[in-house]
Amino acid sequence: MGVRTKSCATSLLAALTVCAGPAFAQPPQPLGFAGRWAMLPAKSHFAEGVTGPAPAAADLDVTKDDGAAMAWTLVEHDGAVVDASEFGSAPLNGSASRIVVDGVFAPVTVKRSGPHAVDLVSDLGAGAGQSIHIELIRPDALTIDEKLTSPSGKVVAQHLEFVRARD
Repeated sequence: MGVRTKSCATSLLAALTVCAGPAFAQPPQPLGFAGRWAMLPAKSHFAEGVTGPAPAAADLDVTKDDGAAMAWTLVEHDGAVVDASEFGSAPLNGSASRIVVDGVFAPVTVKRSGPHAVDLVSDLGAGAGQSIHIELIRPDALTIDEKLTSPSGKVVAQHLEFVRARD
């Protein structure tokens, strides 16, 4: 009888653990992206043959990073002239969303690919698209590795490095 009681108690404990698991699940942790970031031009490489001249500066402002979604604004500029801009807000679960790239809406999916990394995929229309991997490499630095696909199918890569901006 002692063996049977122990077996029932073990089964009950296992069942409670499985049922209670979701109630005790940890909420998603932030990526560590929140805040203002400034591009390091010397460590950034642009596909100038496709995108045009590299900007003198770029600013990334991540206003939401709660582990479940993120919102950002990226502005590339040469002094007072804006070269490119991107505004987005998307869940990190890969579901469809939309961003604004250079004033045009574009469909996007953003999916968490690590504790401090996301992958963003966007169809820019007419066969053009972008695939971006953003990763926090240190608390004060992040990288953006981007693959751009032209309407003709040509793929080029860009690498941008950012550091936390000091306000």
